[in-house]
Amino acid sequence: MPVKDYYKILGVGEGASREEIKKTYRKLAKEYHPDANPGDKQAEERFKEISEAHEILGNPQKRQQYDQMRKFGVGGQGFDFGRGRRGGGRTGPGGFSFEGFDFFGGLGDIFSQIFDLGEWARYGPRRGDDIRVEVSIPFESAMSGGKTSFTVEKEKTCPVCRGGGAKPGSKVQVCSQCGGRGVVAIGQGAFGISRPCPRCYGRGQIIENPCERCGGSGQVRGRRTYAVKIPAGIEDGGQIRLKGEGQPGVEGGPPGDMLVVVRIQ
Repeated sequence: MPVKDYYKILGVGEGASREEIKKTYRKLAKEYHPDANPGDKQAEERFKEISEAHEILGNPQKRQQYDQMRKFGVGGQGFDFGRGRRGGGRTGPGGFSFEGFDFFGGLGDIFSQIFDLGEWARYGPRRGDDIRVEVSIPFESAMSGGKTSFTVEKEKTCPVCRGGGAKPGSKVQVCSQCGGRGVVAIGQGAFGISRPCPRCYGRGQIIENPCERCGGSGQVRGRRTYAVKIPAGIEDGGQIRLKGEGQPGVEGGPPGDMLVVVRIQ
């Protein structure tokens, strides 16, 4: 599986400082922001790509994990998944340790971010997308702190089917391909892995009568107003993260976060 080169995406060297990464990201984000390029899909995809790169390289812990993965060839032929698992330990080639990665948990999260998983990424529980929102505040509020409110239009859990996707009162069938487990096993030599079921998309159930409100997706679009506290001394471009307030997860996955970018008047 090809590894995304986040250093190349941002146009910085592998030894770039955190401040240099932050400065480069701000410049690119301003250039490719959807508000500055209305209707330009390429600019929108580029913005998402550089935001993803900054999320990894701008976080010291994630950057360290990413650098280790690149160094030891995780996902490529230079990494022996089977030996690391069968040995019962958490050590890979060259003394590479999985400690702190929350194996098959946190490690799986960063794997999904930095590897192109192709068709596999279409199925099964997936974390919802993060939402980026810009708010403009007076200089006085930036200095002394305060509150600001804004309204966002985003996807939310369908109130009719409560996210299940099926019409209330209708029956759902257990998926015959995965037996309701939501995953199917695939063997690759001595290493066996599981992938989300392609028939039920990881749900374990087949919906015959989808919800009329959401069409079976379990999500509907709506507007919501938020009020956030602005910390005193915040800089222009500073971010406030609202956990779990991003887009809803897919197929039972957790929601994303909302990143509130502060712009000072």
